[in-house]
Amino acid sequence: MNNKIKFFLFFFIYFIIFLISSDYYKTNFNNNNNNNNNFEGVYLNNKINNLIKNVNKLIEIGNSKYVYEESRSLAREYIRDYLIDNGIGKDNIVWNHFEWNERFSEGKNITTTTWTGINIIVWSNNSQIENIEANPIRVVATNYDTKNWGLDKTSGAHDSLCATALLMELIIEFNKTPVSKQVPYMFIFFDQEKPGSLGSRSFVNNYRLSKYSKQYSYMLNIDGVGYHGVKPIVQTFPYEHQKKTLFTPRWLANEIVSSAYSINSIDGIHLGSSNIGLSIMYQAHRYHLPSVSYLGDEGPFIWAGIDSILITDIDYFYDHHNEKIPTHNQLSDQADLLDSDQLIELFLILYKFLINTSSSTSTKLNFINHFSNNPITNLFIKLFDKITMTIFSGIDQYLFIGPLQFGYFQLLSIIFFLLNLIYLTTFKEYRDLVFQYEKFKYQKRKRIYRLKKQNDQQKQFESNSEKEDDENNKAKNDLETINTTSTTTSTSFFNSGHRILFIHILLLAIVSLGDTVYCFEILFLSFLSLLTLTYYKYNINLITSFISSAFCSNFIYKDISQTYSLGRKTGNSSQELYLNLSLGIYIAHTILILIYGYDYGKKKLEINKYEIN
Repeated sequence: MNNKIKFFLFFFIYFIIFLISSDYYKTNFNNNNNNNNNFEGVYLNNKINNLIKNVNKLIEIGNSKYVYEESRSLAREYIRDYLIDNGIGKDNIVWNHFEWNERFSEGKNITTTTWTGINIIVWSNNSQIENIEANPIRVVATNYDTKNWGLDKTSGAHDSLCATALLMELIIEFNKTPVSKQVPYMFIFFDQEKPGSLGSRSFVNNYRLSKYSKQYSYMLNIDGVGYHGVKPIVQTFPYEHQKKTLFTPRWLANEIVSSAYSINSIDGIHLGSSNIGLSIMYQAHRYHLPSVSYLGDEGPFIWAGIDSILITDIDYFYDHHNEKIPTHNQLSDQADLLDSDQLIELFLILYKFLINTSSSTSTKLNFINHFSNNPITNLFIKLFDKITMTIFSGIDQYLFIGPLQFGYFQLLSIIFFLLNLIYLTTFKEYRDLVFQYEKFKYQKRKRIYRLKKQNDQQKQFESNSEKEDDENNKAKNDLETINTTSTTTSTSFFNSGHRILFIHILLLAIVSLGDTVYCFEILFLSFLSLLTLTYYKYNINLITSFISSAFCSNFIYKDISQTYSLGRKTGNSSQELYLNLSLGIYIAHTILILIYGYDYGKKKLEINKYEIN
């Protein structure tokens, strides 16, 4: 018990040091001290009032025309004129015309459908950039088309005219902020998002972003925000590209989260869901989804190799029936359902994010390409990078719990620490008990054999008849059966529980290298049961085992149901094999934590009973 107290103290000290060294405490609290709110309340209220007026105006424009293209044309002109009237230079606004063709074949018939549109591009400055890779372009975008648009039937206040109006106000405010002219910001209002993100896809193709991806720092997409009573969330999505699953990188997610918690230190913003519990669960489950259909205009950018992120209040992963936002894509999606308080907070978060990413040090640089100009050196670095990615295959994984962020090696160090703690406490006590139990079973067999021998000798003197001899032989056979059964039991699977536990711990350590977040959360849910496995009094170990097993079962069930509901696309064969093996290990883990507690208690009771007798 003294050793356990020492380990708990060590764990507590380790946890405190870990929190102090966390990126959130190093960066976010510093941000809280600097201009937590640069705007007066009246000024912000005016901003949001203008935002809602613009939403109503865009809906009014949509209702005024029967032809969809005429409405969009008037909407473009309104957006442009509003920006110019509020200080944006006319030369900074560019019309980006595009045409998108898709062919559909049915038998011998081939049909070609053509969409046309105009993306609105607004530059933060139009000066010549000397070194575009040292100061890559920051892209912030939304779409200004809606699902329902036409004479007296226009809607889309939430999706996505509110985001359009919000971006208009952000551009105006950011234009007043002194930032380096060498840091380019490109604000884009995409057209034709509803038919399949055609505006962003054509933009990515026409500007050959996949070839020049290093010229772009990130892409932030705002889509579907401001619904009453629903907080915005960060979607980091699994997108598959060239047989590789892509996610929002940690640095970009951290910029958004730290900006949010500098505005609202209690409940800033979460990943995947506005519920913190579902958010934590989502961050594990997403790594078991090789791909989902793209969610919006960020999809083509991340396919092109540009770090991308989506801000929305639509829960794509846990609100499949739009229970939180029942008016989504409905004619009832009107401006009276928008939440002014949520919009004020989101405006501040996004403005803070723009300021925080306005320096070259705040964005990601490609270490391999910037380390050396020597091709041989770069070759060795890339080789080392591939070896590292093979061993630590989950190196890009991360976990946000509220404002706290945990990177790959931070999570891995916690996992190994917990597994080591289980090994040094529970495993060793379990192993000692098994050795004691085997010794007890051996002594029990010796005692049975001794009693059998004495019984045989006594019966040889007392019995002379053949019948009695037959009975003795029968008794002897029965005792041998008991002896054999006892021997078999002593070497059974359950009597090797400590060996199974050792393999169990080892497998979790191996799996954690590639499935780090999932393994961390499963281990966290079952850690109490593994640590209290030896507390057999009052069935404490059984109680904790049942509780942990129930949590783990629900966690795995949610993962499997999520896979089926989203219709996971099949990844490459090695990825599928690894995911299936990992899932099998987690299911076995859930069952074994029940068996360990039962087995330990049973052995301990038998030993105690034997010692009393």
